[in-house]
Amino acid sequence: MKNKPVQLKHLIIAFLILFSANSGWADDLTGMFFSGQAKSTKSGTVWPAVLKIVSYDQASGKVEGEIEWPSLNAIHKIVGQLTDSKLTFTEVSYIKKGSANLNCEYTATFSNGEISGTWKDPGSDLGTFRLSRQTNPDVNTEFKGSVFSGQAKSTKSGTVWPSTLKITSYDQASGRVEGEIEWPSLNAIHKIVGQLTDSKITFTEVSYIKKGSANLNCEYTATFSNGEISGTWKDPGSDLGTFRLSRQTNPAVNTEFKGSVFSGQAKSTKSGTVWPSILKITSYDQVLGRVEGEIEWPSLNAIHKIVGQLTDSKLTFTEVSYIKKGSANLNCEYTATFSNGEISGTWKDPGSDMGTFLLNKK
Repeated sequence: MKNKPVQLKHLIIAFLILFSANSGWADDLTGMFFSGQAKSTKSGTVWPAVLKIVSYDQASGKVEGEIEWPSLNAIHKIVGQLTDSKLTFTEVSYIKKGSANLNCEYTATFSNGEISGTWKDPGSDLGTFRLSRQTNPDVNTEFKGSVFSGQAKSTKSGTVWPSTLKITSYDQASGRVEGEIEWPSLNAIHKIVGQLTDSKITFTEVSYIKKGSANLNCEYTATFSNGEISGTWKDPGSDLGTFRLSRQTNPAVNTEFKGSVFSGQAKSTKSGTVWPSILKITSYDQVLGRVEGEIEWPSLNAIHKIVGQLTDSKLTFTEVSYIKKGSANLNCEYTATFSNGEISGTWKDPGSDMGTFLLNKK
């Protein structure tokens, strides 16, 4: 009989410890934001998503919240149930009506700050989803208002397009990102909408700002680290590839680039032929890193317009149109370094020739 009070005491302590642990974990769920994406098993389509937990009743396990689909311009109310680590919920009504279906059902596991599982919609589509808690590390503060420039490359054709990404808005609470992506050689600017979760960024080109020859609805999955966004892309025309964009820091050396004229020569690696050339920079946007100018080939009686990007000391540009049509090819692509008043690097033309070039500031 003497042991029973001791056993009962131990039981009460154990119960209180367990209740306290679960209570703290549940408290953490209230007000949380989760961001990530959902994917269709049938079509492979990927949609960025943000889930906000508005209320959570610890006694009943009832969960209410909002799920946003940025690329579908939709926000829906969700109602569900959390039992231990199992979370189920359904999209029950419109908060903002877009092109996303209501009544989708979700079955998931909530563990280590991540909600992952499967979904099924009333239109007979189904798939998987993964959402991570938005922790907003300090590195995210540098993302707001940033401009990134670099290039995208097709895995299939090897074509390279200069590009500039400008972040116009960033909500640290939800991780939602909006911005503009410019394709200078395609004369296009598109609105982008996406998500930043810790160091992972996903975004989609959703509408025209300036309609050119670049496709809409391209999807990007990347890592944001050390001022660089790099990853993969896929477009609706079944092309795909990689991209790398660096934050535009506009070092002091860039100020000497504006209005400069460079002269020198280009050389073919295949034939050894040398062509004198003159590059004139007609415009340079220090914020975006966008470069426009003219390249002249005196021995070929040709002058071409060039469009490109300057990121720190890296310069890429393409010959995009005739100013004076001669015997020089259009669409040649250049990758170079700009340092100490010198532009030097490699080139490749559409006729499968390639080589090196060196231009010095006049």
